[in-house]
Amino acid sequence: MDIDTHLRNAFRFIKEEPLYAILGSLIVLVMNVATIGLLSGPIIGGYFIGVLKFVRDDQKPVLNDLFAGFQRLGYLFSFILVSILTIFGFLLLVIPGLVMMTWWIYVLLLMIDTNMPLSQAMAVSRKKVQEKGFFRHFVFIAMLAVLPTLIINLLALFLPPLKLLQLVVMPIQSACVVSLYVEQFSRTAPPPMVEIPSTNGQ
Repeated sequence: MDIDTHLRNAFRFIKEEPLYAILGSLIVLVMNVATIGLLSGPIIGGYFIGVLKFVRDDQKPVLNDLFAGFQRLGYLFSFILVSILTIFGFLLLVIPGLVMMTWWIYVLLLMIDTNMPLSQAMAVSRKKVQEKGFFRHFVFIAMLAVLPTLIINLLALFLPPLKLLQLVVMPIQSACVVSLYVEQFSRTAPPPMVEIPSTNGQ
């Protein structure tokens, strides 16, 4: 797990695609709040699609990528189960929530990249984390996902405008997770399990 490479990929993403990175994160955060997190799978999954295009495929993401997840709304809606279980874990003295976040770090990316069903994506993600080192993944999650968000929220209690820092932190976090996914699954990701039809009938 080369954290330095993942950070460099993240900063390159923001530098070369600031519109998608920053404006996209704003759209994602607004939509997530507006839907009370119920559509976190399609919303965040759409953002990940653009980041994955940039990091792995060396393609330019476009803002329309943000809404690609809604073409598979019924399929990606099931990701809410992961969010609910993780939140429940955080209510149990935080650590269980961090453990679940670590186990299932790759779930949404596996779903959007391979059309893998939720239950299998959860199993594959957990197996990969265990194989490559749970503690290393745990530290990755804590340092790059949990700690920055916690610091921003604490600072925003005293100076609310600092909450806007999340617009920069989210692209970094997303690109790091995508970069890690590419590192771990670039040669081992299974082929698509099923064809998921789009809701628009195309």
